[in-house]
Amino acid sequence: MSDRNIRRAVGVVSAVVVAAGFAVTTGASVAGATPAAAWTDGFKSFTRMVSDVNPSSIVLSVPNDLQVGQSASVTATVINQDAHRNTGFVEFYDGTTKIGEDAVQDHILWGTSAFDWTPTTAGEHIMSAKYVGNPQAEDSRSDLQIVQVASAPEAETAMELTGPPAAQTGTEVSFEAQVSPTPEGGTVQFRDGDRDLGAPVPMDADGKASITHTFNSEGTHDIIAVYSGAPGYSGSTAEAVTVTVTVTDADGGTDGNTDGGDGGNTDEPDGTGSAGNIFGS
Repeated sequence: MSDRNIRRAVGVVSAVVVAAGFAVTTGASVAGATPAAAWTDGFKSFTRMVSDVNPSSIVLSVPNDLQVGQSASVTATVINQDAHRNTGFVEFYDGTTKIGEDAVQDHILWGTSAFDWTPTTAGEHIMSAKYVGNPQAEDSRSDLQIVQVASAPEAETAMELTGPPAAQTGTEVSFEAQVSPTPEGGTVQFRDGDRDLGAPVPMDADGKASITHTFNSEGTHDIIAVYSGAPGYSGSTAEAVTVTVTVTDADGGTDGNTDGGDGGNTDEPDGTGSAGNIFGS
């Protein structure tokens, strides 16, 4: 075949290839073709070289039964057009805050990534994941997922109140409340029946609170203590301590003996004695 016929054949092949959407380079006797993509920027397809970077997508999965203080597995599935290029890593977000990341595990047709998340606050959380690709896969971001995180269940508490079974008016006595398990915070309100005995008392590090009190009236007094509760701990009320209060007399004793304990005085007038003492010896 003559050189002129060879060139004519190459030209025909090139025209067909260009019409099919391929970029063509020609020479005296060689034609090369590179696949072209569909472009929307106004440029001719045969002036473009196809990028070797594949688009990707990512789907986020978050459990429904989330609770403060409990770990939950948040997973992401990555898919791109080249099934053998599911590499890179995934960033997990709570709102705009990055909470963790994990490398993508390639499963040929898709890739997966997981992160164990322990929520610290209750309420609504807006979750998302971002796929950080590789030279052959584009980055992508998942749809937003709105999830609800429940508050941690409260630990039930019990309280024991100690104090004296008896007291005298005007005399200071002490009462102590012990809460278990030992809570982190909260207060105890001591009461005489329905009447508060002062302001609520903060719990100490050992789960104890105490007061001193002076009764001003005699009778029976039921002293109770009420724990307010704290984050993660329920409130509780102690069993009442019954205190019998008696009146203190002027001599410092109780009013149980109204004669003051005269030691057996008779009804004789003062100064009386035997007949010999009266008339002399």
